Amino acid sequence: MKKKIAITKNGYIILKIIEMNSNHDKCSFKIIPMVDNKYLKITATKMFSFPEEIIFDNTKQIELTYHKQSKLYEPKIHIKMIDKIKNEATYKTLPLKRIIEPNVKTLIPIPLLQVIIPNNIVMKKYSTNKEYKEFDIGGNNIIEIFLTNNMNCIYKFMYDLPTISNVLFNDSFELFTSGQCLARNLSKIFDETGYHAIKTVMFGSDVTSDIGLWVVNVYDKNINNNKLELNFIENEFYLPVTIDRWIPINNKKMKLYLFDISNNVLLSEEARRKYLDLFANSIINYKTYLNNRFK
Repeated sequence: MKKKIAITKNGYIILKIIEMNSNHDKCSFKIIPMVDNKYLKITATKMFSFPEEIIFDNTKQIELTYHKQSKLYEPKIHIKMIDKIKNEATYKTLPLKRIIEPNVKTLIPIPLLQVIIPNNIVMKKYSTNKEYKEFDIGGNNIIEIFLTNNMNCIYKFMYDLPTISNVLFNDSFELFTSGQCLARNLSKIFDETGYHAIKTVMFGSDVTSDIGLWVVNVYDKNINNNKLELNFIENEFYLPVTIDRWIPINNKKMKLYLFDISNNVLLSEEARRKYLDLFANSIINYKTYLNNRFK
């Protein structure tokens, strides 16, 4: 049976997410907005770009699918526009090329999408459905969704690399495409300890280990949209953008990832090597991309 979650706001349904077509490492997701199309906006953010609004047929039922790679296609995100009267569908692929295949074995959570929920849109009351696991965002108006494995992996990541995890979950979402904050300053929610008050949603796969969606709640007082906005990004280089930055340490500078790895004395040598190899490869690939793009 497919695993499903419903994301709600104070008891009103925002969208549904359904896990599909999993194998031992990879999976795909179907995202179903649950508002009238006149209140729906879909955007795609390419590397070093502002979000681009995607035009779709708003007379049709809308679903979005984040597809894993196949023998014929690279990973892709497309809009499915369903004509219920004719019982047929047309598709539009988002213009995003540099996206990561959803990988449930990832060591570092992968940013999937951002959802902006203004207070003035009309939403339907959510009717409890035992097939869905409900996640209510309460008074927040932005959610940022990351793919991970299971809760043990999330807590291990946060324990192994506390500074990186703090940056990953607290940076503005658009930083993952550019290393720059192109939009607004976000007022994120912190708990009484000073740590980010993160809520989580988990759902499992029937053919592999658990798949997790790590949902970061955000409140932004400057939201003035009049539509529910789903923002998908080119996330291929989210990791080097996050970790390969300088931080001040005792009047000196040090790379963020080296600081975390060198300061956690409880990291095993195997884990240390695994992280260093992952980080080094991601940084090399990103610098190669930058050299080719801006030469």
